[in-house]
Amino acid sequence: MLKQVSMRIPEEFYETVKKLSQLEKQEKSFIVREALKEGLEKLRKEKAVSLYKERKLSLSEAAKLADVGAGEMMELLIKAGVKSEISIEDFEESSKVKIEL
Repeated sequence: MLKQVSMRIPEEFYETVKKLSQLEKQEKSFIVREALKEGLEKLRKEKAVSLYKERKLSLSEAAKLADVGAGEMMELLIKAGVKSEISIEDFEESSKVKIEL
């Protein structure tokens, strides 16, 4: 279900949205939703890396915040130059898959 949000944006943002809307033949609201989605995904990953680096989140907590698996979270940390201090046991625990029958 979509929720409505009203906000003011800088004129240059609006012009960019307008141009993309015309080029892609999409509604402006669609363009804004896509940009917001991509921006939030990037922000969640950056925040997860930052909080893990500050030792405020465990690997599994960071992965949950970033909405990725433990392996992908480790890749994000490596790309960000963050050295992992987790043990093999920590990784195995965070990557367990629960199967319900």
